[in-house]
Amino acid sequence: MNISVDDLGPCKKLLRFEVDENEVRQQADTVIRSITGQVQLPGFRKGKAPRAMILRSYGDEIRDRVKQRLMEKGLKKGVEDNNFRFVSTVDVEEISFDLDGPFKFAINIEVEPQFDLPNYKGIQAEVTKVQVLDDDVESALQTLAEQRAEYIDMEGAAEDDCFAIISYSGYIDGTAVIETFPDSRSFAQATNQWYPIGDTPEEYMPGFAAALKGQAVGATLTVDSVFPDDHFNKDLAGKTVRYEITVSGLKKRKLPEINDEFASTFGAENLEVLRKGVREDLENESNSRYRQDLRVILANKLSEGLDFEVPDSMVEEQTRRIVYDIVYRNQQSGASKEQIAQHKDEIYKMANESAIHRVRNNIILKAIAKAENLEVNQHEVSLYVARMAASQQTKPEKLFKELQERNAIGDVVSDILVSKAMDLIQMNANITEIPKTRQELDAQAAAEDGNQDNQS
Repeated sequence: MNISVDDLGPCKKLLRFEVDENEVRQQADTVIRSITGQVQLPGFRKGKAPRAMILRSYGDEIRDRVKQRLMEKGLKKGVEDNNFRFVSTVDVEEISFDLDGPFKFAINIEVEPQFDLPNYKGIQAEVTKVQVLDDDVESALQTLAEQRAEYIDMEGAAEDDCFAIISYSGYIDGTAVIETFPDSRSFAQATNQWYPIGDTPEEYMPGFAAALKGQAVGATLTVDSVFPDDHFNKDLAGKTVRYEITVSGLKKRKLPEINDEFASTFGAENLEVLRKGVREDLENESNSRYRQDLRVILANKLSEGLDFEVPDSMVEEQTRRIVYDIVYRNQQSGASKEQIAQHKDEIYKMANESAIHRVRNNIILKAIAKAENLEVNQHEVSLYVARMAASQQTKPEKLFKELQERNAIGDVVSDILVSKAMDLIQMNANITEIPKTRQELDAQAAAEDGNQDNQS
């Protein structure tokens, strides 16, 4: 088998194959013997049918099997001979084929790029470690109290920190928004919608909070909502929507007193036990964030100065994963499908940029794993799948079978190798821990946002 390579780029190679007639015949003989031993033709015992009759009856299947075997053999040899790190098959072209003659074909493949490994031992890194203060614990307890809040009917007029229960319909120049923009349902109409007064971002439904404040149950009103040009709802940005609103109820939030009785609703013996548990949770969260930030910083340091192309298929797969994660997190935070749809282009762009960076880092880490002779055993794969199953609330055996059916066990092994390589880098890094309080981090974030606003 003769193999030549056309270099189409750092991640794309075209392999051309020429298989002589002798090798084709040998492969054909192997396939014919296999089929002969499995079938029984009329007038012949099983395994005794003549070659010519087998060819007449199963010619198409024989040809397909021979081509498939030779292509698989050729691809494996082409990848190994050229030390390619194979990613995927892009396209296969059959040029000429005959069971009694030569076979010519070409396979377009994606490979991981070749590059020189950076110095991955002794990386200098500074990482922020969040300190948990008493104020953080009390703030967390307050958040727990808000989860146990009761909402009671209130009399009088709507005021700050209450909820108005409203129904509304929106119109643009007399035409219902729901008819013109059906994808913007939550902005078009609603029935018995709880609308918070006082802490609702005005940019969501411009003018609503101010108009509802001071209204009583049974009130009807009309509000002209002017959506700014940069509103996140692209359908309504720059438009004025006239809303007809009816107030059907007012609710006031009542928080429980934070005491031993309150602690018991969370399964704690008393308030001090609950307070201790809250502190442990916050410290665990801080440690987890520290580990995540450290690995991101090390990965970024590792890839500094390395700018190489990455395989399109790997980026596409990683982009899909990131988009799914972004959409899932937004849905868990209460975002509607309409809101998410309004930002689909921004979400995809952000996911794609992140995917390129992540794929590049993974390629570097896998190369380090190879250089360090890191390996993955079956026990490690089983533990990884078990953790995945627990997070997905399914049985490990079921998930393992699904991964096998999707040929995704290789992805599991790759993820474990990448993690092992990062562990090695972390163990050999020079890490400086910078302690900061949440208040300091919030102030820093606010200052950075202010600087960005000034620049824009």
